[in-house]
Amino acid sequence: MVDGGTPGAIAGGWACCIICRFCRVPIKPGQQGSKSFLKELHAMANIECKVHGSAAYALICQNLHNDAGLPYLLIEAEPGEPAQAWCETCDEALVRSRGWSDAANAIADWKLWCDPCFASNLEARELITLVAGGPAPE
Repeated sequence: MVDGGTPGAIAGGWACCIICRFCRVPIKPGQQGSKSFLKELHAMANIECKVHGSAAYALICQNLHNDAGLPYLLIEAEPGEPAQAWCETCDEALVRSRGWSDAANAIADWKLWCDPCFASNLEARELITLVAGGPAPE
């Protein structure tokens, strides 16, 4: 999502405010960042963005969401998997956990953006590395 937009609906009956950058209110308390929550996200095809309409979704860590100047690591979207971007702090948690564990996911506190907003946001940042694709964070 981009500044000035308002939360929209996500396909599959979820409200955008699950992890919306505007309201940041979880629709299912205790689910945000958990493996079951992320698995439900991955089952969705598109989200509804105020600016771009129906679009594929992408995941961005809370630090990139909150700080426009941070460099990032990236996994590009693959069939059935969203694009994902995270910062060096989250990458350190990923390495410590030897994968996207519950602890690493809690640090990342993934935010949901439409793919065009995600791409636009990352254009102004430094790419640290393009990570080989694989399963999305669990």
